[in-house]
Amino acid sequence: MKWTIGIALVVMLLIGAATLLLNTYFVQQRLLKRATKMLTDQIGTRVEVESISVNIFGPTLALHGLSIDDQQGRELLRMERLDAKMSLRDLLNKKILVHRVETDGLKAMIVKADKDSTANYQFLIDAFRKDKIMSKDSLKHPKMTVDLQHLYLTNSTINYQTAKAENVLSIGLLDAEEIEKGYHLKLEKLNLKTDNHRPRRNTGKPHHGWFDAGHLDMTMDFRATVNFVQKDSIEATLAEATIKDPTAGFDITDLHLTLSANREIIYFKNIAFKQGSTSLNVARAKMTIPSKKIGRELAYKADSISGHVILKDIARPFAPVLQNFTLPLRLNTEMSGTADNIVFRGVRVSTNDKLFHVAANGRIDHLHNKELFKVSFDVSQMLAKEGIKEKIIRQFPVKRLMMKQLHRLGDIHYTGHFDVIPKQESFRGRLTTKGGPMDFHFIIDGRNGRLRGNVSSADFRLGEVMDMDKVGNVDCKAEFNINISKVETAKMRREKGGKLPIGTVTATVNDCSYKKIHVKNLTVNIQSDGAEATGDVLKQSNFLDLYSQFTFTDTDQMHKIKIKNPGLRFHKRRKK
Repeated sequence: MKWTIGIALVVMLLIGAATLLLNTYFVQQRLLKRATKMLTDQIGTRVEVESISVNIFGPTLALHGLSIDDQQGRELLRMERLDAKMSLRDLLNKKILVHRVETDGLKAMIVKADKDSTANYQFLIDAFRKDKIMSKDSLKHPKMTVDLQHLYLTNSTINYQTAKAENVLSIGLLDAEEIEKGYHLKLEKLNLKTDNHRPRRNTGKPHHGWFDAGHLDMTMDFRATVNFVQKDSIEATLAEATIKDPTAGFDITDLHLTLSANREIIYFKNIAFKQGSTSLNVARAKMTIPSKKIGRELAYKADSISGHVILKDIARPFAPVLQNFTLPLRLNTEMSGTADNIVFRGVRVSTNDKLFHVAANGRIDHLHNKELFKVSFDVSQMLAKEGIKEKIIRQFPVKRLMMKQLHRLGDIHYTGHFDVIPKQESFRGRLTTKGGPMDFHFIIDGRNGRLRGNVSSADFRLGEVMDMDKVGNVDCKAEFNINISKVETAKMRREKGGKLPIGTVTATVNDCSYKKIHVKNLTVNIQSDGAEATGDVLKQSNFLDLYSQFTFTDTDQMHKIKIKNPGLRFHKRRKK
């Protein structure tokens, strides 16, 4: 016992003496000079360290005020504190093998002039390659090898500069710890700011959304597990994540998924996403990884996307016109595509009460060419029952015209097609209503501020829908051209205070009745200045023409239409 206690006391005295020596100025300066030279020799650029401390019980090496230059003499990174945990056995064998790195106050400046140039940090990665072969005199001058099992970063900032943009990434906490074949990852308060040195995309365009990849201010927290990682494959689980960008309008409160990947394909399962009150789930998806070397293009496919959607949740980032759209919708679809297009199959959208339902297929093409960009959808079935039509329209911040007439149409069934290209939307198809069937085609021309198109029906209850009891069913075709310019319409409202659209309508009436008179082959022309609409009615025959004029000021009170100057006009027989 005396010998055992004596040996223990000697060991403790030796350790205490070594600790005291390691904390003396002389020894620390020697260690500082040694560590600085070792790092300089390892990477080949300037390395400075303000102070150093060693704990042999760890053993750990702590560097304070570490600064490293890149190969152009610019400060690549600086750390307030760097703790490196090493193997005592390796140290006794004159090897330095780092297993754990803990940093605080890291600041890095990454520069990459263009996509084909080498980043200024690449030499640092090459210097600490795990498979780097050590020289024969490494026992005399040991090199540092990093076999990182635990990385713990706090208060880090990375500035990434290119010729066209400056991006800043700050991290409150990054904790990456090795487990068997993989890693546990924890990230807190990651903030990404991007600046492409150009005005925001919606500058001067209030109808455009706030999302702009060149101007992000996004904060993220997440927890993930890399179950295993090998040279050609990886399997990971994102347990939870939150993403926020108040300016762009992102507030993703939950995101989780699992994935497995090889060199060619990434497979996803059980993707769940929630933004505001909108939640989406994707059972399975896969993405083909692009490769310029072998000519493989990006491709992706999601077999089943389902969830509950409130369009207001995407209004700020993508479509301000939806800012009041709080009507809950159910969504089901399949999606696939490439880097330049997206294809939707089996789209099903409905309200919870089933009063509104849409079934469609569609695609988006030319995603990277704003001049050729196009959205196309074929609607195989749409049903809007009585009451839901008005409710949907009230979700949009638009002037509500002819709402009474819309109500009188009852349930509306629609089949057709629509296209959206830059500053123009085109709709065509058939409406089946309580008032009768209608075939239509109209174009919203945003460049010229016009709504133009045509509508036709072989048997439409015009008098019933328009509240004109003296008018019966009609067989007609009409063409219209309406001014939808906000500037011109606002000017007219200020000057005349009208309630009507501004524009023209030209109609050919094949058959209709007025009171007890049955007539055919009428031509009707209507001109509206926004305050008053004036119309001409003309029926031509071989020897006699019937004509009349009418005016009205409110489409909700068409029964007050005024008939003016009816008359007869005789003429010679017209040539056929």
